[in-house]
Parts: sequence; C-alpha cells; structure tokens
Amino acid sequence: MDRLLYFAYGSNLYSPRLRFRVPTCRVVMTASLPDHRLVFHKRSIDGSAKCDAIADPGQETLGVIYEIDITELRNLRDAEGVRNGYEECTVSVRNSQGAGISCLSYLAASSHIDATLLPYTWYRDFVLWGCREHGFLDAYLSQFILAVRSIKDPQPSRELQRRAEVKGDPINTLS
Repeated sequence: MDRLLYFAYGSNLYSPRLRFRVPTCRVVMTASLPDHRLVFHKRSIDGSAKCDAIADPGQETLGVIYEIDITELRNLRDAEGVRNGYEECTVSVRNSQGAGISCLSYLAASSHIDATLLPYTWYRDFVLWGCREHGFLDAYLSQFILAVRSIKDPQPSRELQRRAEVKGDPINTLS
C-alpha cells in the first residue's frame, strides 16, 4: 500500500478531525515549517477565515506530519478545498532534530486571502485542540491561536455537525 507524508498546521492538526476525513491517517511526528507564520486569513466557502502559513523570515509554523494512504488523497484534496482556495504544494519541514522532511501540504491561494474575516469558534477550537493534543508550547498557542478573535457560526447546525464529526469537544471552554 502506497503512503504519503502530509504536513497539517490548521484544523487537521486535531487528529479526530483528520481521521474523519482521511481514516488511514497516522501521526508520524510534530514538525515546523521554517520561515512561515500561522495566520487566519484564507477565505472559506462558508464565509469565515481558515488557517494559512505565510512566508515570514525567522518565524515558524508548527504542525504535524501524518502518513496517509495514497488512495485517500482525493478525500484530503476535497477536505482542503483544492481549486477552492488552497493550493497543493510540497513543503520542507523540520523535525525536532532539525532534519528536513519533504511533505505534501496546502497553502492559501492569493486570490482567496481576506484579512478582514474571522474564524468560526468551532474551527479555532479544532486548531487549538490539535496544538494541545500534540504538546505545542503555551507561548505558541497564546500568540497564534488564542490571540485570534473568533465568531460564532451564523449557522448553528453547521457548528453542531462539525463538532459531531469529531465525537464531541475535548475542552469545554477556551482560555
């Protein structure tokens, strides 16, 4: 069975979220994308902001390398919105020892960037839970996740559906 490496840095950090979309996913390790900063500015089809990693020398975007079965690549592409805001690319991430690893990832297309948008609370929660699940430092969470204002989804049924996909909330409140 052919497998590929995928670098997740947004809501797919949270393994139950990715597993719902790509059941074969397996966590390999945490890693960082050097000279990139995490932002919430990718315009989603639901009208909210999603994550992007933008070039920013000296910064790093933390994430997780997952291994997935190549037969589920279409599921990942559909979930990531390829041709609908994200572009598939190969990135060189670094593991904790500094070794470079080539991975598939998704970055926002310039035509889908809107810095005026805010993420929905449920989406930001997934990013936060993924960071906590994989032991990212509180300083990273404070600067790049918790400092980001979020809004309630105007469609409560969508929020309920998204949260149900991951079988409930591991954290009752955000701090």
